[in-house]
Amino acid sequence: ESQWMVKLCEQDTENNLLQDLTIDSSLISTPHDRERRQERGIVKIDLQRARRYGMVEDGKRRGSKRYTYAGHVFVYDEKNKRAITSWKIKESNNKSGTTKVNPILMEKSKDHDTPRAKKLHNRVKNALITKKKDWRSHSVFIVDMSGSMRTDDINGARCRSDGVWMTLAREFVKKQLDSGSISIYDMMSVVLMGEEAQVVFRYEPIDWTVYNKIVELREWTTQKPIGHGNYIPAIEKAEEILNYNDFGSCALSLIFFSDGSPSDGRQQYEEIYGMVSNMASRFGRRLTVSCIGMADRNEDFSVLQKMVKEAAEFGCRSYFSRPSLSMNSLSDIMMSVTSSMASSKTELTELRTGFLRTVRNDVLREKQNAPDDTGPGHDWRVFRSDGNKSYLNAVYKWNDRTRDFSTVLDTRCAGCFKRVADSMTYDIISGSLCKDCKACYFCPDCLKKAPQLHSCHENAWKRRNHLIVKQPLPSLSVALKKSAFGEGAERLAFRFRFLDYSTELFIGQKMVAKESRFVETKEKKDEIDYLQSNRYSYHRVFVRTQATASRFASIYNRALDDLSGTLQSKGFAEKLGDYPRIHFVEPMVFELAEVEDNEEVKIQNVLVEPFIEGTYQKWNNNFGNVAYDLNLDDFTQASTSSGIELDSIAFLLGRKKGSLKNSKKVGFVPSIEDEDDGNHFEKSLGTGRATLTHDNTFNALLGAIAEECSDEDEGEEDSSEDLVHEKISHINDAKHQQAEFDDLIAAAADLAPPEVSYRNIPNGDFAQAFSHFSYVRSGGKIMVVDLQGSLQTNNENTSKFILTDPAIHKRRKAFNRAFNYRRLNFGRTDRGEKGIYAFFNSHVCNDACRLLGLKSRESMEQQKQPLEEDN
Repeated sequence: ESQWMVKLCEQDTENNLLQDLTIDSSLISTPHDRERRQERGIVKIDLQRARRYGMVEDGKRRGSKRYTYAGHVFVYDEKNKRAITSWKIKESNNKSGTTKVNPILMEKSKDHDTPRAKKLHNRVKNALITKKKDWRSHSVFIVDMSGSMRTDDINGARCRSDGVWMTLAREFVKKQLDSGSISIYDMMSVVLMGEEAQVVFRYEPIDWTVYNKIVELREWTTQKPIGHGNYIPAIEKAEEILNYNDFGSCALSLIFFSDGSPSDGRQQYEEIYGMVSNMASRFGRRLTVSCIGMADRNEDFSVLQKMVKEAAEFGCRSYFSRPSLSMNSLSDIMMSVTSSMASSKTELTELRTGFLRTVRNDVLREKQNAPDDTGPGHDWRVFRSDGNKSYLNAVYKWNDRTRDFSTVLDTRCAGCFKRVADSMTYDIISGSLCKDCKACYFCPDCLKKAPQLHSCHENAWKRRNHLIVKQPLPSLSVALKKSAFGEGAERLAFRFRFLDYSTELFIGQKMVAKESRFVETKEKKDEIDYLQSNRYSYHRVFVRTQATASRFASIYNRALDDLSGTLQSKGFAEKLGDYPRIHFVEPMVFELAEVEDNEEVKIQNVLVEPFIEGTYQKWNNNFGNVAYDLNLDDFTQASTSSGIELDSIAFLLGRKKGSLKNSKKVGFVPSIEDEDDGNHFEKSLGTGRATLTHDNTFNALLGAIAEECSDEDEGEEDSSEDLVHEKISHINDAKHQQAEFDDLIAAAADLAPPEVSYRNIPNGDFAQAFSHFSYVRSGGKIMVVDLQGSLQTNNENTSKFILTDPAIHKRRKAFNRAFNYRRLNFGRTDRGEKGIYAFFNSHVCNDACRLLGLKSRESMEQQKQPLEEDN
């Protein structure tokens, strides 16, 4: 029965092929051709198929063509339309892809295969080559063109190289042009890998003209696989092309197609890995490396896999794929490549405005999991407490009282930087604390001229107003590693350590210095501030976000503690300690000074926090399960710089006349302040109008908002929207808290499945519940998400989440005054109402949510109508 089914399938395939043959594939045989086919067992239908589907190249005779198809070669006289001869390829096998599935036929875009279209494409290309800062992405393809790529084993393609070109044309170019997901600023280059490297495309804007060029590469008349495939020349050429654009706003991809091991020789494998490491160290997360092995399962792709691993260890997005020998599998892989590129472009775009952001190019990345150093080497920058050329100038920490940075009391002499007191205990070593201001120290030599060294009046005022505070530090000599050991979507992480004064070995807890991944600009109002740094805006937003999240974590932890009475009545009191608490690490800002050759002092501020030990992981992010798509139709710079009208660019991209519009930004994303966003959010989530809470512990957050308002706004009375509604805020005044918790626990027990016990709530559920808690507890104003860090257990067998780098979304309609909403800045990761909706779209309330009495999304939707009537 199995053999009968196989035979039936072969007959069906034969019939399909016969039906596909047209008058164009008919041919006249010569006596010599018939004689050779009879000798070699080749039927005429094979030659007809080759004429229609085969790979074509010039024959040895003038005017003749050679067609290769399904393990056969046949020579055809184009002028006289006669078959000359044919033979079977010796290395052909029974796995020929073209005998299993009809090869896919592709035609050029006729509208763009004209001299006018090609000339227009070249004008745009030449304009964009000099406008590198406008590029959105640059994809560099390395395509193996060694002799083995002639193998015919890809179902749906005529050979392996044909499968690559079809994938690039159909999936990478055509599909993106059809969907409108690509712009004229998306560039591509192609390097052919043979015994030498050959560049066939260099800095081409992706449009229909490029599509036509790739379709031409399918035929062996243009490029035929031959000889060996050496990796090193191809990677060198690809690195040169990637290095051309030194603007950090361009997302980069390196896509490597190969069907076997390098021909370079095993002794050069380490050089290959080193070249990939160098690229990865320079570009980091901005570079995506994809290696695709196109061969059967017996082929060794360990080199490609090691290349991917090397790139990943420097923070690149890296993928190795081994498709099945079919066009469908290749299409799926290319879809992943384009998806990864879209993600990179999104990271490099300001979500609210659509403007490009530029990744810093002055930083190299170090290999992950590198061993820890015991002291600073050549790859560290040292800042000694009393250094002449480089020194620690000052330290700042966030002060919840002032909701701004405060200066850490410096234990060095205000005159000469000598150590006067211990930085951990503030005990005097040699010298004294200034008796007038009590905000600075002096050594014995400088004590006599103290009045001339500082303003006691100003320092005393800062101390009284908490602008100078105490903070124990292991040392005031520090070291910062030059290369970053970690890179996220927003931040670069560097190793930071305190130094022993005498031995200069590392002491104290491991620390992490964080800086913005992007080139930041200094706000005008900051130019006269005490933080003289281009990173000030970044640090302020980061610390404000983390401090706000920390305040909510404290409220959350107290909410768990306050459950003790209720849990005791339910018989679960002894298990209350099993529920993990949440803590955010406390960051500080270290101001580092370096004296340059011209005696000018260069100040750099880095944000420093404790290194989180243990397994680092994420429990949620700031996108939920909702994909965020950008409209990338911005062509202003291309049109104005090249003198080409937008309608001409629309033509190259295959779009309608008048479909493109002028814009100063890369893509337009509606602001979260738009009314439509708020209406969409309320319809989807059904929360109605969110309100403020009267709870005193949350007033600190409201005070932070009010502090940043203008004087005239502060005098206004709160509107009725500021009143508490018990159906949204489940925690009221302190005297009613315990009773409400008792009721909520009872309600939660009714909601939970009978087999669920509060003894066995998974730890991860508490992290998700905290995000939900922050939204409910703030009266619908904000939500803390992007929870990442480590879950740690102490000797008492109690656990806690140690977290960092949160994101906070704020909801416009929950604020009674738009001014308050705009001034409370939580940075680029604040996606507003879209981010909150994304969380609820993927969040399923768990037992931790029910334990805290948090309202489910469905419950909120049911309460929307009563809320509107009450309001």
